Amino acid sequence: MMLSWRIVEDGAVEEVAATGSTLRDEEIERCLTTRVRALRFPRPDGGTVNVEYPLVFHQAVDPT
Repeated sequence: MMLSWRIVEDGAVEEVAATGSTLRDEEIERCLTTRVRALRFPRPDGGTVNVEYPLVFHQAVDPT
């Protein structure tokens, strides 16, 4: 899945979206976007910053 968001002039996060997800789990996608929305970043130089961050999940392997 790809998470994308915008960091605005004061370091707050706006317009968070999860795209291209194959998780088929809206609850997890909503949790991730909520967590990103709560982040605060240093004030970006020169205005807003658009971020795209890929997340790749793998099925856990049983160590036994």
